[in-house]
Amino acid sequence: MVNHISNCSLLFVMLALTITGLIEVKGNTCSQPLGGCGPMGQCDQRCKALHIDGQGSCDLGLCTCYYGCADPPPSPTPPKMCNNGLGVCSVQCGDACCNAKCASKYNQGTGMCSTIGNNNLCTCQYRCG
Repeated sequence: MVNHISNCSLLFVMLALTITGLIEVKGNTCSQPLGGCGPMGQCDQRCKALHIDGQGSCDLGLCTCYYGCADPPPSPTPPKMCNNGLGVCSVQCGDACCNAKCASKYNQGTGMCSTIGNNNLCTCQYRCG
C-alpha cells in the first residue's frame, strides 16, 4: 500500500513538473490571487475578464491569474557631469578656496584640491550643458 502511494506521489510530481515546464513566460508576468477555483474553466474565465491576456491557473483549489505586466518606467538618467581644472592649489588657496572658485564659475559646481603626480590642482566638477 505504501509503495502504491509513493508511486502515485511520484507520478503527480512528474506531471506537475511537466505542466509547469510547458508554461511559457514572455516579458514581465504578474499574478493575482482570485480565491477558490470554482467549476471547471471558471478560473480562466474570471482571469480573462480582468486581464485580456490573462491565463487562470487552478492549483490546490486556489485560482491564480497570470498576466503580462507593463514594463516599469525607465529610471531617469543621471545628469552628465563634467570636470575642469582651475589652476594650482596652494597654502593660500586650499579646498575651500578651490570650491569657491568652482561655485562662482559653474552652476552647482564643487571644487577640491587633488594631487596629481607632484602637482596639487584645483579640480572642479559640475553639470554639463
